[in-house]
Amino acid sequence: MMHNRYRTLVSICATAALMLLLCACGSSDAEDTASGSDTRTVTDATGAKVEVPTNPQRVVTTHNAATQAVMDLGVDLAGIGQEEPDMVPKDRLDAIDEIPVVAPQGEVDVEAVAKVEPDLILVPNVTEDDLLSQLEKIAPVYQFTLRGSDRANWQQRVEEVADVLNTEDKLTDLQKQFRQRQEDLADEYGKVAKQHTIAVIGAYEANTFYAWGKDNMVGTILKPLGFTWSPSLEKAVSSEDEPERTVSLENLEKTVGDADVLLYDTDLRGKPNEFIKNVQDSPLYENLQAVKKDQVYPFGKTTIAGFTDADYALEQAEKVLSDLS
Repeated sequence: MMHNRYRTLVSICATAALMLLLCACGSSDAEDTASGSDTRTVTDATGAKVEVPTNPQRVVTTHNAATQAVMDLGVDLAGIGQEEPDMVPKDRLDAIDEIPVVAPQGEVDVEAVAKVEPDLILVPNVTEDDLLSQLEKIAPVYQFTLRGSDRANWQQRVEEVADVLNTEDKLTDLQKQFRQRQEDLADEYGKVAKQHTIAVIGAYEANTFYAWGKDNMVGTILKPLGFTWSPSLEKAVSSEDEPERTVSLENLEKTVGDADVLLYDTDLRGKPNEFIKNVQDSPLYENLQAVKKDQVYPFGKTTIAGFTDADYALEQAEKVLSDLS
């Protein structure tokens, strides 16, 4: 009898202990789930830990480098920096026009940001501390890479945005599609590309042009297609921390004269800015090998904000390769 009572008592105690353990575990999991469903902690481009919404619903960007990335990733925007219409794909113009501008002329309006009630604010890693402090009072602020040693890796910038938005699956799809398109062009036109030396220029102020090295944003798009980069251009940017630099117009031939194919910066309608037009009006420009061979082409935006810019550049590259064929 004592033996049976002892076994019964042990069984009751064991059952109670198990129930307590399950309850405790359930409570912890519930709390973790509840916490996880609300916020998560990410590391931004500066190394700062930022607590952000798990699935942001009202995102504000103060710079177009993030605006395009957010839209590419399929997330709605509550506020944006000012956009130039010709720098936006035609099929996005209506959507862009409906989004409040919180950074007109590149200057962030803190009151305008607060008015749209964001739950996440994306700013470039060159934002001043005073502005950061003001924005952090409104919503979590995440700094993405705009300048610095990683600037050339435009896909990393999109990866940073995808991380904070929790949209890595969408990012993976975009990356696969882009790589496949590069591989297809390389397969079709690689032999043609290898027969040519290429240079890419922009222009953003009078009497100068901008030289883009092969290890910068434009290079990540064009090099996989098989092009040989201009050795003279590479030499011109070799001393720079970032492989790009502003060069005096008088050094145009010295810098890109060895290229038989020249690409130049445009908007997403294929139109160059006034500074590029001035370069093209120069007698020095007429002496370039690529100009004499009539192998000068529009590239698109040389500052790649996201997959939209990169896809447009690939479209232009395909036209170049088709023409060279």
